[in-house]
Amino acid sequence: MSQNVANVKNIKLDVSVEIGRTQMTLSEIEESVKSGTQISLNTKVGEGFVLMVNGSPVATGTVEDVDGELCFVTTEVIDD
Repeated sequence: MSQNVANVKNIKLDVSVEIGRTQMTLSEIEESVKSGTQISLNTKVGEGFVLMVNGSPVATGTVEDVDGELCFVTTEVIDD
């Protein structure tokens, strides 16, 4: 493996798991940022979560408890 490829493999990327999305007006957000308020998302119960890398979806999967930590388990890789 060349040194350039090795250097690229060490670049840190932002990784997140998205549970759903919605659109809200500023006033709806203002009203919703209170303890106990529920916000409906576009994801249905039982649907997979989306693994995002630098804001782009790369896989879907489930979130599971492994030794007391939440872990993402890939079920499908998203092809471009």
